[in-house]
Amino acid sequence: MDFQNTEDKLTTDAVNLITNILYRYQEVAMVNLKPLDKALQIGFWLSNKAGNLNVADIKQQLMENIEVFNLLDNRKPTIININHQFIDDYIMLEVERDLDTLVQREITLVVLSLQQLVKNNIIIENTYDDQVDEEMHEDIIDTMLFRVKNLKDNPPLLAFREEGRVLVYNSKN
Repeated sequence: MDFQNTEDKLTTDAVNLITNILYRYQEVAMVNLKPLDKALQIGFWLSNKAGNLNVADIKQQLMENIEVFNLLDNRKPTIININHQFIDDYIMLEVERDLDTLVQREITLVVLSLQQLVKNNIIIENTYDDQVDEEMHEDIIDTMLFRVKNLKDNPPLLAFREEGRVLVYNSKN
């Protein structure tokens, strides 16, 4: 018999989702789960020391890729936001998507698109084994995305990398 209550399962599923995204995609610097908005925000650090990144073009191309992907998959997203912040010689690029239509393959598309658009300017904290089981993490992400679609009672969670570790916080506080 399973004694774990539904709220604990949702929290566990939410934590599994955001940590597996960070383990699977080393390009991802931050994941913010926003249950009240039913949204997931994924952040990337980009180096702009040479000042050669055209953020408007990057955002436009990334938006087009996401829109075409969803059109081809016959999904109608309710949230597609791409924002950025300049911090010294770096850019934090954040992609926000609604949980109802987001799928793991789209996260892969965003990561691969950014790799092509910014080349070596995407910052990767390469602290994990090169033998990361990508397929296992992708399966977990798919499952957890399905499970957390109705998690509005869950606390908002923020996960990010720091010195080779993944840290998860309740972002309500």
